[in-house]
This record gives sequence, C-alpha cells and structure tokens, in this order.
Amino acid sequence: MRVAMTGSVRRGLALAISMVLLASVAAAPAALAAVLTPSTTTLGAPSLDPKPVGQTATITASVTPGATGDVDFLVDDVATDTVALSGSSADFVIPADLAAGSHDIKAEYKGDSTYDVSESSTVSVVVGPRPVAVTITGVSGSHDASGATAQKGDLLSIAFAVADNGTTGSLPVAGSVQIKVDGVVKATVTLPTTTTGLATAAWALGAHSIVATYQPGVGVDHATGSSAGFPITIAVNVVEAVGWAPSPATFYPYKDGYKDTTKLRGVRNETASVTVRIYSPSGKLVRTLSVASGIGTWSVTWNGRNTAGKQVAAGRYKVKQTVRDALGLSRTLPAVYVNVSSKRLYSHTVTLRKSTSQLARNGGTWYGWTFTLPSATVYKKLVFSVYGKTGAPAGLFGPHNFAGCGAGWDWYNCMAPWATFPSSAAWKSVTGSVAQNRSGRTVRMYAVGGHKTAVKYARVVVTYATLK
Repeated sequence: MRVAMTGSVRRGLALAISMVLLASVAAAPAALAAVLTPSTTTLGAPSLDPKPVGQTATITASVTPGATGDVDFLVDDVATDTVALSGSSADFVIPADLAAGSHDIKAEYKGDSTYDVSESSTVSVVVGPRPVAVTITGVSGSHDASGATAQKGDLLSIAFAVADNGTTGSLPVAGSVQIKVDGVVKATVTLPTTTTGLATAAWALGAHSIVATYQPGVGVDHATGSSAGFPITIAVNVVEAVGWAPSPATFYPYKDGYKDTTKLRGVRNETASVTVRIYSPSGKLVRTLSVASGIGTWSVTWNGRNTAGKQVAAGRYKVKQTVRDALGLSRTLPAVYVNVSSKRLYSHTVTLRKSTSQLARNGGTWYGWTFTLPSATVYKKLVFSVYGKTGAPAGLFGPHNFAGCGAGWDWYNCMAPWATFPSSAAWKSVTGSVAQNRSGRTVRMYAVGGHKTAVKYARVVVTYATLK
C-alpha cells in the first residue's frame, strides 16, 4: 500500500537520513583510534630466593618499551601493590611479613593510550630459611698432609667452608659448625673461624668419617646443612723420628773457642720429647740431656762434661736418643758416636818479612808481595805493615781482598782495608781479616804511591793456633 507523503514530510525524512549518514561518517575515525597496540609483561627473578621471613626482596616487571602507566602486582592472586612504570619497568618490594612457604607473584600491566593491557607469567618465590653449602676443604696431619690416613695420636687440622646457597642473591652466613666423627660431635667452631684441631688419641684403629654440620644462630636467615663425609683411616702409632750424626763428630772441650762442644741432633715428625744418654767407652752412663716436647728438629749441646760437671776423658762415646710421643710410646734411635779429644789449641805469632827485591808483582807505580803463612788449625789475626815514607799525594798500602776479588791482582779494586804511608821512614800497619784477606795459606799485600813514595820492606804478622 502506498502512503502519500506531503512535501514537508519528505523533506523531514531526507533531513533525518542525512543526519544519520553524517553521524556514521564522524564516528569512523573515533573507532579507528580505539585500536591499541598489544603489550607484553614479563617478571624477573626475585633478588632473594628463598626470601627469609622478616626481610624484603625485590622483583622487577618489564613491559614493552615505550609503554607508560601502572603495573599491578598480585601475590597469590591478591592485588598487593600498584607501581608506576619507570623506563618500561617497575620494581615490586615483596613484603617482609609474607608467611613462610611458596608464594605466586604476577604482574598485570594496566595499559595506556597506545598499549593494551597484559600480564606476566607467575613466578613462585619461596619464603623461609636459605640453604647453605657445607664442605670440608682439607684435613691434614703430621703423617699425611692429604688427610687420607693418620696415626693414632696425631693432631689433625680440619678446614671447612659454609656458603649461602640460595637460588638468587646472597646473604652472609653466621652461626656455628659442629665437627662430627662417626656422628659424634668432637668440636664446635663459631663462624667466621673455619679451622679446628682434632686429637685422635682416643679414636679406634680403622676407618672413620668426618662431617661438618652448620647450625644457624638465633635470628639467622639460613637453614642447617651438612658436608659429605670425609673418610680417614687411623693406623697404629709409630714414633716418627730420625737421629742425625753429631756435629762436629770430634770436639775438644777445653773452652778455648775451637770446637768446644758438639751438637746431638735429630728431627721429629710428630710432637714428642727426647732423652739423650751419653755412655763412656766402658759403657758407663756419664750424662743425660733432655729436649722438651715439640715437633721438628732438635739439637742439644754437650760440652764434654759429666753429670758432676767434670770434663770426661778422651775417647769414643756412645750416644743413645730416645723419643717419646704424646701417647707415651717411645722409640730408641740407632746409636751414634762422638769423639772427645785431649788435644787443645796452642797459639803462636810469626812475622813474615820481605824487601822490595822480593816482589811477587810489579806494575810500575805499585808493588805487590805474596806471603805463605805457616800451617795452622786456626788463623786468628793478620797485621800488614810496610816500611817507607811518602810525599804528596800520600801513598797507600793494604792487603788483597780474596773474598771479594779472588786470585786476580788488582790493587785499585781489591785492596781492602787500606791505609796511608807515614810521611817519614817508619813502619805503618793495618789490621786485616782472617776470612777476607786470606786464601788458604796465602796472603798478599799492595803498596801504591808513584815516584814520591819510597818502600823498603813489607811484612805480615800472623797469629795462629795449632792442635797438640
């Protein structure tokens, strides 16, 4: 059925249609502007995992670069905090009062005018004591530095380490460590000390296991932990010591400074005392000497006197050294022998003189003499002298320094010590050194001075001693 419309009705209908069309055209740009760019949100690892009860930790959410706005953090699906993005990331402080156990944390980005909302995957965080790694780093003793074996009675040194072993982050470890042998506590050490000694005198022979167990202190953020067992075998005790030959093997106990005493020596590889007994050629005990308990080398001096302080007769004396360890086990070492001599030193003084006609070396502007000393057991003193006179500049003289120069002639570098000539004809002396200015039985002397120095004689006064 057709309905007749008046002109005014037609005009009104057309206007209405036009307005609808205009509204549609105007709405199109707004609809296009509402399409947002997708975003991504990721959650990193917490700064501490496990997170101790009563402490905070931080976990960071990262959103697509360029995103702005806020991030909601949820703990076990409960919204806990809202943090504004800073450089496309937001840090969430995990509460200190979070109960012990495992908790799920998630981040939800709320979007902005450009980026759409997004949420991260869930990250589980453990709240509670942090684990530790306990290790025995070394066991050593006087008989086996690797710690695999020890003799009954040895003092062992135990070294250990305790380290934070959390998944993320690190906290200092405090508390104490128990050292157990076969499950029995033998020592307790308070950190940060990480070594202790263990005496094995009461241990049974055979295999044992050493374990270090960490015990946290009050309010400490770590759990207990133990090391793996360190195996060690305790063997029968043997006194570990070796005796050395006396030094010197022959001595002359006359208090004249020449080999007046002898040293009776040895070495202990465990803590022990030493008793030294000295027997006469006929087998009579003449002297007993003692060395206090210790470890390492020992040396005790015998002056050739008996217990009453009287000098013993010359002869070959037997020395027996008995070593006793901390457990009371003793061992007498093989006997050694020392000779007591009745000889003694007798001193002599001799003057050796030479003239300029007896030169051993002549360099034109210097003179040199070689002297042969008498055979001696000990050379005590050397005095070098020249007879002559000097002008200006003053002439010099002195012995050759064998210790610094060897055998080569060289007055400029090898004359030491030295002195100047007298200004008028007379003897002038300088004292040398037995060690420095002598090579065996040979000594040398130089005289230097040029045309204004006149030398007539040279001499060496030697004080020496021989055994008789």
